[in-house]
Amino acid sequence: MDEEYRQYRIDQAHAYLERIRKMGDDCAALQQEVDDARDRASGVTGIDYARDVVSTSATDEGMVNAVEAIRAAVRDYALKLAELLDERRHASDAMNAMDDYTEARALRLRYICCMDWESVCVEMHYTYDGMMKLRRRALFSYWEVMPIAERDPMEPAI
Repeated sequence: MDEEYRQYRIDQAHAYLERIRKMGDDCAALQQEVDDARDRASGVTGIDYARDVVSTSATDEGMVNAVEAIRAAVRDYALKLAELLDERRHASDAMNAMDDYTEARALRLRYICCMDWESVCVEMHYTYDGMMKLRRRALFSYWEVMPIAERDPMEPAI
């Protein structure tokens, strides 16, 4: 197998796994939006029936708007989280099908657990150069088991 074709397969596997890792980053950002909406709403009060004088928030719509903002943020987060979990399950199932446990573990730590490569090196007791060699072998091997629909439909001529 020539080096160009080998690199093509590595690039395909990397692009697929990197897309999943980025989905995790996007999901974390949406979770932060939910938390921000909740924080903004914490100062908004509704009707306090326990007080002698009934009071509401500064505007009549304050509580309604705050709840709607939280609801929208949670909806977006839940949809993205469901998509992420589904993609991670497919990617992880493919990793489980790999022949080399060490290669699969390196990919899982990086792309499913979202660790940076330096942390993966520490976790697996590898030097950085050793990990980059393992990474290349792992991505090449992963291409064989990754979902076929995620590969480019047109392979280069050999």
